Amino acid sequence: QSNEEIVCTYGQIEIETIDRTGTFLGTLWESKVNVSVLLLEAGLAKLQPYFTPERTTEGHLLIQAEERAKKALLKVITC
Repeated sequence: QSNEEIVCTYGQIEIETIDRTGTFLGTLWESKVNVSVLLLEAGLAKLQPYFTPERTTEGHLLIQAEERAKKALLKVITC
């Protein structure tokens, strides 16, 4: 989906937990699609170094999406 399509639609945020520093952990859904997976696959996002897949229900999908972007040599954000 294009940027305009995401910006101009309603999404659903599913908060799964809050960590000890007060950061909300969850998923942004748009039309039953996990937006985080799309961003990771496109190389437009990265997982934090301390992320573990057990922290969210679809954590394994996030790791797989990031790995696909790295293997495709996309411009994965690095810091």
